[in-house]
Formats: sequence, structure tokens, C-alpha cells
Amino acid sequence: QGLILALTNIDDVVEIIKSSMNRGEAKDRLQDAYGFTEIQADAILDMRLARLTGLEREKLEARQAELVALVAELRALLKDHDLQLALLLQELEEVVEKFGDERRTEILDSEEMDFSSVERTTADENVVVTYTHQGYVKRIPMSLYRRRVNSGKALAGMDRYEDDYLEKAFMARSLGWLLAFTSRGQAHFLKVEDIPEGGRNSRGKPLVGLLGCGKSDPIVATVPVDDLADEKLLVFVTRGGIMKRTNLSEFSNPRAGGVIATGVKQGDTVLDVVLSDGTSELMLLTRGGRAIRFPEGQLSVMGRTAKGVKGIGLRSGDEVVGLLLLSRNSTVLTMTNKGLGKRTPATDFPVQNRGGLGTKAIASADGEDVVSALDVRDGDSLMVVAASGAVTQIGADSVSIQGRNTRGKPLIKLAPGDHIVELTRAYASDDKARNGSNGAKKNGSHPPEEVEAASTESSAGGESASGEAVSSA
Repeated sequence: QGLILALTNIDDVVEIIKSSMNRGEAKDRLQDAYGFTEIQADAILDMRLARLTGLEREKLEARQAELVALVAELRALLKDHDLQLALLLQELEEVVEKFGDERRTEILDSEEMDFSSVERTTADENVVVTYTHQGYVKRIPMSLYRRRVNSGKALAGMDRYEDDYLEKAFMARSLGWLLAFTSRGQAHFLKVEDIPEGGRNSRGKPLVGLLGCGKSDPIVATVPVDDLADEKLLVFVTRGGIMKRTNLSEFSNPRAGGVIATGVKQGDTVLDVVLSDGTSELMLLTRGGRAIRFPEGQLSVMGRTAKGVKGIGLRSGDEVVGLLLLSRNSTVLTMTNKGLGKRTPATDFPVQNRGGLGTKAIASADGEDVVSALDVRDGDSLMVVAASGAVTQIGADSVSIQGRNTRGKPLIKLAPGDHIVELTRAYASDDKARNGSNGAKKNGSHPPEEVEAASTESSAGGESASGEAVSSA
């Protein structure tokens, strides 16, 4: 309509444009003179001289007539339900005419179908799953893993990611499951075979993307299992010291979107989840430097929605920072926010009843808190993360063994104002020697004998091959 009106008054329109100082003035004057909208005025100013021919005018008038007729038809369709149904049937008939043919799917009379045979087409074999600090996961075939460690190559090219590093590496069965637990007590399921197989330079895919869960409820623990119906137990602990055990079989019906794994009191969050055979000893350590060691049998076995019972009594402002499933010949490594650490034999901690205040695990000064505790053995390699983002790799062998009532010794040198925020296991014990540097940010490979040991030797927690870490977990 705007173009047709402009062509009807083309001499006046050209004069207005010629006498205007700029495009903005011309647009305003055209709108004032003929009532054009802003879009119409812009279209007239962009109009090419070829539009001035009689043929172009006829095309515009024909197009206008088509649009007017289409508008009338659509308005009538919107008002009449019968017309809508008639159009729907007409379009469906066109689809049948174009795509209709004989059914290709064979429908069988039998109601009993064995779909398990489909799963059996996937090879059931050992694989190594790696998990990074920022939540990236990938799968490596065992044969490729052994070739890498024998050749001295790293499991992942983590040197390209300044803020990320390899945090976990564990064996699993390709037909097994990876259970991921969130801070609010949800459990998500992922088949190990659905974890993408990663190349040498890949750190994998984000686990939250593979699970289809959001980032608002962070994943705090991952547990590999061979069979969800196994007669094993999941041990839960929250930062508030609440614990429970739940039969693994209660998670034998995976659901998209996850299931409730444990009830969590308001203001509390899940800290960790471990898999056990029900006969081990547990140890909790708190930020204030307290520890309690007790037989796992003192924990009640509860359903998924239950919140649990008190594992340790906490003083005001204190919280749990570590859950340890004690293994043979292990030492308890504690580290403070000031960078002090030590190893203490697990046998130095007395066996007590669940729910007490525990005993002193470390002597700390004012402003000094325990940030992490791990059950370590000789040969383990650790990653120390500072608030500044610096990541330092240290060997467990380098940490001195001291009694419970000592502060420990400085493990790394901190910059003024910096402090330790996390201590995790690193699966690259030979990186320091191979790279010839302290505080390496790279993560290399693990000796193959550690993987083989993981598949043959179970810990006091009784974990199977799929639940045992490549390097003592």
C-alpha cells in the first residue's frame, strides 16, 4: 500500500526527498505528508528507480489483491471450526498420497518379547572412566589404557585446560552403570557404554549434559557399579554429619531425570556417597579437626527417602569435610587451609560409637581449618587446589607421618592471602618425574599394575572391580 501510494504521487515524493537535508528528515516529511508508517517510509526511500515502470506498478497491485484475498480467507478460517477440520483432513490426505505405502514394521502376535538380547550385543568388558575436576567424563578401552601407560602417555591432554585437571580414574564394566549423586540428594543414572569414548587430546563430555540434569544442583559423588541389583550398600553422609546406608537394589529401576537417593534436612547438603559390602569401618573428619571411627554396622539401613541418623556430633560452626572407608594399611591424610598436612595411621584413631563428638585428629591454630581428608597409601598422588586457582601435585609419600595431636608440616608454599580450598586424588603419580617440575598441572597416566590390582584386590569396603579406583580410592 505504501509503495502504490508513493508511485501514485511520485513527483511530489521525489521533490520531498530531493529537498530534505538527510534521510531522517526525508522520512519524517513523508510520514507527515501521506501518513506513511516508519516501515513504509523506509521502503520508499530504499525503492529503486526500476520500480517506477508501469509493469512494476501492475505487479504491486496484483500482489496487493492477493494479500487482501489471503487475509480474508485466513480470517474466515480462524472464525469457522468446520473449515479448520476440513483443511486438516485435506492436508492429511495429501500426506497419505505423498508418503503412504505398505507397513514396513513387522508386528508379532506374541506378547512376550526378550529385549535383553539387544543389550547382549554390546561387549561386556573392562574400561577405564576418567572424571575431571570440572565434571568432564570419558571412557577408555582397557587395551588402549594399557598401551598408554606402557608408552608413558597421559590419559587426557589436560595441559590445555588451565582450570581443570584429572580428578578420578576408575575401572568399570561396559554394561555397568555410573551413579551420580547431587548435593540435594538426587541420584542420576548413566550406562557406562553411553559415556563417550575419548581420544588422547579429549577430556570428554560434561557429565551433567549426558545425565540431562541441571547445574543448579551440583554432582558431589560418582559411584560405578556392575549390577544395580547387587547385594551391596551405599553409604551417605551430609556436611551436617547425618549418615545412612541404603541397599543398592533400591536403585535397580533407573528413571530418566533421576530418583530421590536420600532425604536432606533444610540447610544441609550431601557431601559424599561410597559403595560398601557392609563390613568395613567408617571415619568422619570435620573442619574443626575432629574425627570419629566406628564400625559400619552401627549405621541403620534405610530407604531412599529417609534422611538418616547422626554420624558425628558437631560443635557450633563445624561441618564434615571427609568420609573415609578405611582400607588395609592405610593412613589418614589431613590438610588445613593454611597448607599444613600430615599422615596419621588409621589405627591411631580409637573405635567409638556412632554419634559422639569424636577425638582430635589435628592440632590447629586460630583461623586454621581442615579442608579435606583422604585415606591414602604409599604411591598415591594428590592434587592441592588453592583459592587463587593454583594446582599443585604432590605425592603421598612426601607427607610426613605424625600423631593425632600435631599440626603437620607445610606441604606447599602459598602466596600471601591465598589459602587451600581442596585436596583430591590425582591419577598421575609419575608426572613429576617425567615432566621434571614441581606443581605440575598436567595429569599423566598410572602404572598398569594399579589397574590390575584394582580388579583383583578389594578394599576393606569390599568394592568390586567396577567400584575400585585405578589408584587406591
